Amino acid sequence: MTESRCDVVILGAGLAGAAAACICAERGLSTVVLEARDRAGGRGFTRHFAGTNDLLEFGGGWVAPWHDRIRHYAGLTGMTLRPTHRITE
Repeated sequence: MTESRCDVVILGAGLAGAAAACICAERGLSTVVLEARDRAGGRGFTRHFAGTNDLLEFGGGWVAPWHDRIRHYAGLTGMTLRPTHRITE
């Protein structure tokens, strides 16, 4: 095992962890992000439904137009936000 040194260790590569890494980088801090899964993204995870063009959302998929900070960091980290259906009665 190789020893590494850094200023900040972030646990989790979801949007919060990615945003924290961006803030640390902006401030010149060396950062390591640790993620238990084999992918980044946390709850913001979408897959195509088998055999169709439909998308299946696995949580963390609702971002309102006024959630400026979430939208900002989603953009910095390369996450794609898609419009959702508006339900009216």
